[in-house]
Amino acid sequence: MQFFGGSEINPSPQVPTASGNNAYKLSFMETPSGIKIVLVTHPKTGDLRESLKYIYGLYVEYVVKNPIYNPGSPIKSELFNTALDQYVRSIS
Repeated sequence: MQFFGGSEINPSPQVPTASGNNAYKLSFMETPSGIKIVLVTHPKTGDLRESLKYIYGLYVEYVVKNPIYNPGSPIKSELFNTALDQYVRSIS
């Protein structure tokens, strides 16, 4: 798996915000099968490699193993959405 991240990105042009700063951190993982997972977080967020792996595990468990899922179609798994939501809330 390829991991990219750890750099702060400032979109251009600057968009005014209440604090005057809109920097964010982009963490990215691409699996050998071409699945891409992207997390956009606060710039001071730590290393998210384990989180990306965990999210991929959820994807495999609830989407890939689902015999009804058609690869390439939108993910419509309530179980996946719920598990992902619970995980993201637990790490924030």
